[in-house]
Amino acid sequence: MIWFFEERGLIEAGKRSEYGYRLYSAAKLHPSELLETARHTGL
Repeated sequence: MIWFFEERGLIEAGKRSEYGYRLYSAAKLHPSELLETARHTGL
């Protein structure tokens, strides 16, 4: 589901680990932050 927010520009793409997995900070993925950002962009 993270890709949904990433594709819409609501969060920045995470850096990649050495194995190719996306790495995100806990603050970027906190539900209240995602909801607030989505609300401001009209989702």
